Amino acid sequence: MDKITVLMASIPQRSTNLKRVINTLYPYVDEIRLVLNDYESIPEWIKEKSKIISLLNNPDKYTSNSVWLAMGGINGYVFTCDDDILFPPDYVPTLISKIKEYNNKAIITLYGEIAKRPFTKYNKGRYAIGFFWENKCDREMDIAGAGCSLFHTDGMKPTLVDFPDIYSRDLWFSILAHKNNLPIIRIKSANRWLRPCKSEGPEICRIWRANKDLRERREYVFKNILIPLLKGGTK
Repeated sequence: MDKITVLMASIPQRSTNLKRVINTLYPYVDEIRLVLNDYESIPEWIKEKSKIISLLNNPDKYTSNSVWLAMGGINGYVFTCDDDILFPPDYVPTLISKIKEYNNKAIITLYGEIAKRPFTKYNKGRYAIGFFWENKCDREMDIAGAGCSLFHTDGMKPTLVDFPDIYSRDLWFSILAHKNNLPIIRIKSANRWLRPCKSEGPEICRIWRANKDLRERREYVFKNILIPLLKGGTK
């Protein structure tokens, strides 16, 4: 039977959220690999949970990409989970059932984006289905939200090398999926099946939007690397 692993990164400002999220997922998985960015030490409550393998990443050099520091030696089902999303009790079995429909060769997600055709700029050229929105049927997407996704290592095995830019995990996660010919499926869900946590600390979307260099880099990657991999893209 394939092992079920969760990859997650967190920051000290979200320690309360982290405990809630882990307690929800914990009964349904075999292992949680947790990267603690900028923590001075591993909290005692984490040490008490035998399924958690924790890694101190201090000082943090990778932001959300740090989850891939914990990828080594993993085989089977891999959930990539953010620490500011509340997952329902049936989240794990629901996504595993769905990926099996694709013989484990797909990215199953609760957040997806479709690039508008004809292709335009990244910042204004996408339509999103958020993780807490209702979605009435499974839909194939161009971009997945890595914070609420599932893949199988038979389809791909991400490493830090596959994520050359900070603050762009979703974009490079999706590029890797397309390079491995894995469809990105934003699955059917009820409204607020997943729910956001009120969180503290930096928000990645605000960081890159406020930084001209990061915005321009995203536009370049979107146009020159992602679009040629998409249906209707230019090789």
